[in-house]
Amino acid sequence: MKHPWTFVGDIERSVLLGLQCMIVDTAVRARGSQSLDTDGDGLEVSTKLVVRRATARLAYILFEHHANRGEEMPDVIGEW
Repeated sequence: MKHPWTFVGDIERSVLLGLQCMIVDTAVRARGSQSLDTDGDGLEVSTKLVVRRATARLAYILFEHHANRGEEMPDVIGEW
């Protein structure tokens, strides 16, 4: 993180909330006899996996950020 002092307050809360939403939004679920290319919500599985990988990378960067500062780790980071 280039400017860790900017990641505070509402900005941090918004990013963590976004991470929480992405757990559900990028989950790949098998449902009945649907096409292998899409999930029930209409998003392509390949798109979900690309977004999920980028989100996991962000979660790891935030893990390092909190660890370097000796701060308590937000639960959502551990979920990723």
